[in-house]
Amino acid sequence: PKLGLIILDEEHEASFKQEDHFRYHARDAAIILGQIKNIPVILGSATPSLESWHNAQSGKYHLHQMKHRVSGRPLPTIEVIDLKKQEKEASLPFWLSQPLYNKLSESLEKKEQSALFLNRRGMAQSAFCQSCGHVAHCPNCDISLTLHSNKYLVCHYCNYTKGFTEKCPECGENTVNPVGLGTEKVYQDLTSLFPQARITRADRDEIQSREDIENLVSQMEKHQVDILVGTQMIAKGLDFPKLNFVGLVLADVGFNLPDFRSNERNFQLITQVSGRSGRHINEPGQVYIQAYNPQHMSLLYAKNCDYTGFAKKELEHRKELFYPPFSRLGCLRFQGIHLKKVRLAAEQAAQRALQLQQQYPQHYSQIQVLGPAPMPLSKINNKYRYFLLCKSPLTPPLLLQTFFKQLLGDEKWKPTGVSLFIDIDPINLM
Repeated sequence: PKLGLIILDEEHEASFKQEDHFRYHARDAAIILGQIKNIPVILGSATPSLESWHNAQSGKYHLHQMKHRVSGRPLPTIEVIDLKKQEKEASLPFWLSQPLYNKLSESLEKKEQSALFLNRRGMAQSAFCQSCGHVAHCPNCDISLTLHSNKYLVCHYCNYTKGFTEKCPECGENTVNPVGLGTEKVYQDLTSLFPQARITRADRDEIQSREDIENLVSQMEKHQVDILVGTQMIAKGLDFPKLNFVGLVLADVGFNLPDFRSNERNFQLITQVSGRSGRHINEPGQVYIQAYNPQHMSLLYAKNCDYTGFAKKELEHRKELFYPPFSRLGCLRFQGIHLKKVRLAAEQAAQRALQLQQQYPQHYSQIQVLGPAPMPLSKINNKYRYFLLCKSPLTPPLLLQTFFKQLLGDEKWKPTGVSLFIDIDPINLM
């Protein structure tokens, strides 16, 4: 068939980036294919990536804006609840504010549907000994184990699992308690608070196949569910006529991650989740966002549905710090089972980069080399991880690739047993 048009919906989605084996971004591949075939490419999103927005603002892309919902329906009303200042009934769980509880009760009385969003699955994020401070960690990864079903401690990266016990393996006291919150705990508390309500959970533990998601959609459409509790899988693409209230249980979960895109991702996620509310009524749907940091930048702009204001502010930060879309980013990740070898390989790469810049200042003096440093998740599946981050000017276009090619050479300098991964324009720096 003759290709005449390419459409990428939700173009901001990180899942368009292939991060294993052959690394590429489907959005960029689609744009190049459009150029080759001389056909239009449509990138659609309510919260475009800042790279695409910048391209549109600079005239590289054409910008078409849909400023109103279908049939002129209003955007939802968003209220931010400061959890530091909340007074509530003693019987309510620690994560549930009085306004959110009241709104859930009101929606049930009106026979409307509600959705609660929390981007954490399980019962609790960790198991903590109150006597000695011991936290259960995965032996294979640099991460604490998550409590599931009040029975198992699970690693969400390598799937290591062990039984949960209140007896501490370090001090022997029976003072190990769950710390944190997940969708499983939210679901459990809601079933106690609203025993007559039909409550369903949508996370990776419950939804594992296409059939599972289709059954969930069918139940929601037939109003066989009163309250839907879910992770980011309920944040986009779902359109339910009777869903008029959405609550974000703890917006702070995504704040302050060591990634320059964390503000952007938070704003996108909050906006996308909020957009599930009131899509089929002529009055605004309602959204309650619980947070301990209600003044966070992404919350302030999301509350007013102000993508343009957010993008302007965030792009100012990016420009000041020389991050995309004002530079090209390249990541060299070193990985292996021996920490000393991995660290040595990363240090040698950094030294080679410095030598290249000194040898060819006319070509490489403007490239910024950051690191080496352990990755935020410094060990996964018994493999230690270090990285080197390089920022280069946008022109010439292949400057970063040429720099990496010369830096790596034949790779004979690299210690044995260390794997090297090159990622141009990385999406995930964790």
